Amino acid sequence: MIRVQGGAKLSGVVKPAGAKNTTLPILAGVLLKEGEWVLNNFPLVQDTLVMIKLLEELGCKVKVKPAKHQAVIKVPTKLNTSVESNIFSSIRGSIFLLGTLLARESEALIPYPGGCNIGQRPIDLHIKGLEALGVKFDLASGLIHAKVEGKVAGRVYLDYPSVGATENLMLFASLISGEVTIDNAAQEPQVVDLGNFLKASGVNIYGIGTHSIKIKGTRRFNPIMFSIPSDPLEAGTFLIASAMTGGDVTVKDVNPKFLNPLLHKLSEVGAEVRMQNTTSIRVLGKSRPRAANIKTLPFPGFPTDLQPQMTSLLAIAEGVSLVVEIVFENRFQHFRELNKMGAHITVEGRQAIIRGVDKLQGAEVIASDIRGGSSLILAGLVAEGETRILDDFHIHRGYENLMGKLGNLGANITSQIANREVQADE
Repeated sequence: MIRVQGGAKLSGVVKPAGAKNTTLPILAGVLLKEGEWVLNNFPLVQDTLVMIKLLEELGCKVKVKPAKHQAVIKVPTKLNTSVESNIFSSIRGSIFLLGTLLARESEALIPYPGGCNIGQRPIDLHIKGLEALGVKFDLASGLIHAKVEGKVAGRVYLDYPSVGATENLMLFASLISGEVTIDNAAQEPQVVDLGNFLKASGVNIYGIGTHSIKIKGTRRFNPIMFSIPSDPLEAGTFLIASAMTGGDVTVKDVNPKFLNPLLHKLSEVGAEVRMQNTTSIRVLGKSRPRAANIKTLPFPGFPTDLQPQMTSLLAIAEGVSLVVEIVFENRFQHFRELNKMGAHITVEGRQAIIRGVDKLQGAEVIASDIRGGSSLILAGLVAEGETRILDDFHIHRGYENLMGKLGNLGANITSQIANREVQADE
């Protein structure tokens, strides 16, 4: 349980951890070549630690150095191609092992991936794209059994710019002979980060950050030391919290390009957004926020992973806001919890009408997923009284020491573990 006492104005400077959504496909990418890989700025969150366990099941030796935020991964010459562990189905990022196992061993037998319950998250685009490159699938056993047969190069068109499918195809194409073109590719930050990682490792890759990515597979793939970029979603969470609480928070070591949609919306609701330098953003919350409309879209549109946090802000905004969720149809679960706190939100299909209220009231609420959980923390920061957030393990899956960082900014936030109170910075 997380306890938040409302009323504090956040102030200070904070640095986000490495991006979880970038780290997961890169952890799969290290499997493409035997040898020792070093990942710096490694985020110590549950999802990345689960992925480490999966690498160990595949035969890797991994040493995580928490003090350095570093992971050292020794990849063997021969990988296990079958993974039947229950932990595989506990995270969505496990699906990236499909592309790397097929590239390295030409075969994979894996369970279906898991992750947050935020809507249908099929892997049909992953399968369709890999099939276009010669991979054959057998799904009859309830597992994903895939083999490389026939051609291994060509052109793939994604019916939707799926982040996961784009990344899996990039991983698979990195070792195959010939050229692969991915059309209607995703442009999200984690796709760009993975492309930069692959390029630094020796892959000939072009069009990173565009809708058309070309990859010329190579066997001259070398283990490297790579630094995980800071998490734009964590950065966005702090900036929204500053605007909500009337605070003054600077987030450093971030790429503003990936936060542009959020920064425009924060300005629209009345916050002051300042670029301190090329990698630092300062947001000053003014008076009560104004209402705004949000529609989530693939990048460069407004990110679905910042919709829950932003809607907590809109719950206390002056006026009526409309939120349209295009990416995940079940990403409104946190609204029920916000209404327990006095918010006035009605949902019709994939859109929600938010009538801003003057104040929220502390209540006992449940975190149903990573971003929904963080949105409830933000709501607790501005609510009267105490907010108690249950099932907080979801939050720890995607945020490293979120409580400690908020505590350092002035939040009154504690966690109850094993029937004892733990201060935010413990």
